[in-house]
Amino acid sequence: MWLVGSGGVLDHLVPETGAIEHRLSAVCGALFVTGVIQVRDGGVWLGCQDQLVRFDPASGEVRRWHAGDGDDAAPLGRIAQFVEQRDGSLWLASHQSIQVRDASGRVLDTIDRGDGRGLEASAMVEQLVRAPDGGVWAATSQGLLSWNDGVRRFEPVPGAPPAATYGVAFGPGGEAWLAGHGQLAAYAWDG
Repeated sequence: MWLVGSGGVLDHLVPETGAIEHRLSAVCGALFVTGVIQVRDGGVWLGCQDQLVRFDPASGEVRRWHAGDGDDAAPLGRIAQFVEQRDGSLWLASHQSIQVRDASGRVLDTIDRGDGRGLEASAMVEQLVRAPDGGVWAATSQGLLSWNDGVRRFEPVPGAPPAATYGVAFGPGGEAWLAGHGQLAAYAWDG
């Protein structure tokens, strides 16, 4: 389990012993870490304001991408949402855009708010999840959206309410639990 603090420290908690191993300091410089995910290859990705970091716990290697970099730039904004797909690609979101990267960090696609690919200009991405069908869903201020790979855009999830969705989780019976404005509701999902 990975722990990040407001001081930009990355620690590893060993559940079997309760020991905490200090791994990195000042992950985001003077800023704090806003999101973290460990992917199948063991790498740890960390989101910051206008910066993306990949840490390899085995080698200790740290790679950084900043907004404004020439190649494979990090998206603008606070990078806080991550989801790894079955193919090993990493989807990440800031308040400005959603980005898809391969395992090495190369940018495969960027979907900006208001670019005609399904995210409205004022949309805020609250959560990214792997959908029951293996695709990517985005809980957003404009509702629950699903990535349609065939047309390369986000579309509303059929049957989901057309209202702000702040979080989504999947239950053991296949239902999708959606957190909205003052509500938590379960929806059947059969693909």
